[in-house]
Amino acid sequence: MKYTIQDCTPGTSWAAQFRVTTWLDHTGTPVDAPQDVAVGASADASIGEYESLGVITTRDLAQELVELTDTQTLRRFVVSHNDIWEIDQVEWRD
Repeated sequence: MKYTIQDCTPGTSWAAQFRVTTWLDHTGTPVDAPQDVAVGASADASIGEYESLGVITTRDLAQELVELTDTQTLRRFVVSHNDIWEIDQVEWRD
């Protein structure tokens, strides 16, 4: 069954594929924004598009935003409903 964000019921764990524009290292892994980089100097990171699978932690239907915890990095991202797809229920395993 294909789910939408409106199908996500409170009390049930949901996950989705997502994309976000964020700081990435040379391997494409999200990192914190570089600090104290001089103008014209090279940074260890650059802004790019990151895609992954995330567990939905919060959803705001009025503003059409979703907060997810990335399953690869455990970082939290807030994305638009337009930037999530393949929404499905989570099957937790021990």
